[in-house]
Amino acid sequence: MTQAKLKTFGVALSDIVRAYHYRAPENVAPGYAVWIEIADTHVSANNRHAEAAFTIAVDYFTAKEFDASIDAICDLLNGFGSWTLESVQFEPDTSLIHYEWRLDYA
Repeated sequence: MTQAKLKTFGVALSDIVRAYHYRAPENVAPGYAVWIEIADTHVSANNRHAEAAFTIAVDYFTAKEFDASIDAICDLLNGFGSWTLESVQFEPDTSLIHYEWRLDYA
């Protein structure tokens, strides 16, 4: 896994929703994603490096119930690797719905 592949993911996510790496700017309107690489896994075979993958966290914040961007994000994740929807939460302090995914991208 390389930094260039990470950037490819970020660009693809930005093509479907407003997306930010690490953190969103202050006072950004709802309907945006924040993504961050949270782990890097390396696998060896025959005492040699054989494979590497990043685990990427994707968080999407929306004020809309049944936001169509959720399906678009899931479709995008399907093209990059295996993923899990970790949680969906309503955040009372911001009145936003917060979706959290984890993606393993090799």
